[in-house]
Amino acid sequence: MRIKSTIALSVLSTALYFPAHADVNDTYIAVLKDIAAQNNSPHTKVKDIAQQIIDESPTREARNSAKSKGQISRSFENLRSFSATLSEKQAEQLKKHPKVKGVYKNVTFTSDNATQIQGSSAPSWGLDRSDQRNLPLDGTYDVGQYTGKGVSIYIVDSGIDLSHSDFGGRAVSGWDFVDNDGDASDCRGHGTHVAGTAAGNRFGIAPEADIYSVRVLNCEGKGNGEKILNAFDWVVDHAKQQGKPAVINYSISRDERWHAMDEAVDTIVQTHNISFVHSAGNNDTDACTKSPHSDYSITVGSSTNDDYRAHSSNWGNCASLFAPGDHITSAADGGGSKIMNGTSMAAPHVTGHVARLLQMNPQATTEELKQTLINQTTQNALFDVGSGSPNRLLYTQLESNNINTAPIAKATVSHTEVNQSGYVELDASASYDPDNDTLSYQWKVVSPQSHRVNIVSENAVATQAYIPETQQDTHYVFQLTVSDNQLSDSSQVSVHYVAEDVSCEVWDKSKIYDLPGNVVTWNGKFWENHWWTQGDIPGTGGEWGVWREVQASACK
Repeated sequence: MRIKSTIALSVLSTALYFPAHADVNDTYIAVLKDIAAQNNSPHTKVKDIAQQIIDESPTREARNSAKSKGQISRSFENLRSFSATLSEKQAEQLKKHPKVKGVYKNVTFTSDNATQIQGSSAPSWGLDRSDQRNLPLDGTYDVGQYTGKGVSIYIVDSGIDLSHSDFGGRAVSGWDFVDNDGDASDCRGHGTHVAGTAAGNRFGIAPEADIYSVRVLNCEGKGNGEKILNAFDWVVDHAKQQGKPAVINYSISRDERWHAMDEAVDTIVQTHNISFVHSAGNNDTDACTKSPHSDYSITVGSSTNDDYRAHSSNWGNCASLFAPGDHITSAADGGGSKIMNGTSMAAPHVTGHVARLLQMNPQATTEELKQTLINQTTQNALFDVGSGSPNRLLYTQLESNNINTAPIAKATVSHTEVNQSGYVELDASASYDPDNDTLSYQWKVVSPQSHRVNIVSENAVATQAYIPETQQDTHYVFQLTVSDNQLSDSSQVSVHYVAEDVSCEVWDKSKIYDLPGNVVTWNGKFWENHWWTQGDIPGTGGEWGVWREVQASACK
């Protein structure tokens, strides 16, 4: 994670003045409104917007006071937010800034109240239950061909025992946000157990996924919200750098809502297309009252080995599904195994399966993954799920008749470089659907935004596009999108138009063009006069004007 240099904060050109006696012992999280909607470029950095806010201080005295008091400590570039040390009054003033969506006081989170008991070292019943529709258990877990290989699982938790034999070297340290170093080892045991259920060799749903330990909880199982947001920001950066499909497991809870967390999760899933799986909590209450709370994340309740909702599991319509979470055997910190209870143990069952779905369809969106996951679940198998809860239990068998694989788009073009106007051939016939579903096709020009290209048939498998003659070299990008009516894929091809080297004078408003047949260039086009003219601007007279548009070749 790139820790941003400390920046002084002063907001509201007429209001946010930091007096010398202000109390600044509290940390707050400020969430910005959508950057793209603020008359900023979508690529504008959070730290730059913070600097703009600072520059709005009305006086030098106010800015100097701000620098000695209100301080931005971190900017979370991927989450459109930053943390700052503010007094309560300053935080209230900051909320009024037109670029700020919300300001929230920093809070403490804890590991998800999971309980630990003694028990067997054999893989838990949870694996066995997840791959069959009904009881009784058959004593096996069939992972099949999709093992999570090539997919990154980020365990945001208390760390992981990286040397545990169940991980076979696949678990590596991401970053420790408690001690701020590169050793994200476990001293609590919670994260190791969670990681084992998600991707352990013996205990895991996805036994070949890559595991990254992101430590945010200390040895007592506590962590503060600012550091957790810092960790989320790091995960997004790391996942982008890795270039692999990824999913986050977050088995941490809070007894009430914290909107800074909720906003961050929305952004991770919607903007960065990273699935976010989290525990529903263990308070036997409505999951909608807890954070994380997001319509786009995957919220997991806990079930027992006799298909009841675990008595402590949270419930309600904010729960996405249930998964085994009671008496779950998994990896123990320091080696071996242990049994733990809680929605913390249910969530990684789902995380592991999302990794398998990502291996099967790496280009799937978070929305598609969540819908596939929900569609697969076993319905009405559970008892006492709680008011408003979906009666859906995790099911991990990837049956060919209920899994839709995305089509593969492959576009080709007859010429990648042309030096005169004419047609090029666009062909999508190499595209295919692994499920042999019927495909629809769509062609469009994506670059340049302003163009005069004509695609003959935008929905044909094979079509033509007319490349016009222009005065300048132009790079055209055509995009093919194929869809099976549920999932889609895109492919692009390019055509480079090399403009002919012609010499043609620029139209001069003071010059008299006394004879017809003069060819000039104006506003990126070529024009020929048809009678005497002076001062008539090419292109403004319509089809009956003195100037008519011609091809560049007329300049020869």
